[in-house]
Amino acid sequence: MLFRWVPKGGDTINEHFIPEDSKLGLNMFGFARDTKLWGEDARIFRPERWLTQTPEVTRRMETDIELVFGYGKWQCLGMKAAQMQLNKIFVQNWLLTSKAQLLRNFEITTVKPEQPAKLHESMIFILSDMWVKIEKRQTPL
Repeated sequence: MLFRWVPKGGDTINEHFIPEDSKLGLNMFGFARDTKLWGEDARIFRPERWLTQTPEVTRRMETDIELVFGYGKWQCLGMKAAQMQLNKIFVQNWLLTSKAQLLRNFEITTVKPEQPAKLHESMIFILSDMWVKIEKRQTPL
């Protein structure tokens, strides 16, 4: 978790005063599993959830995920490179469409749903032992 220090004089966030020199952090692991936004199955690997939402909910999901990279002067310098790489993986014909064609045309499922992936958090998330199976959908989403 990356922490930020509250500036001299303190600050007020959502009507709560935070004293100066307090250390604040955002727990993205918990934040990205908020069932109010991601649904009751928030802990389940289900990438097609991005394809079934209203534009308003999709924008909220995008905003939440962007927080992983920080904000303002603390924003990760590699954010745009990471987004480009993800687009190249998940979006076919990315110059012609903004739709996630890989997810629409293929079903991605975990091979061992009873054995969750291993996650190590230390400034960044390191995921291991996440085995997935990719199969062509009979009918694209």
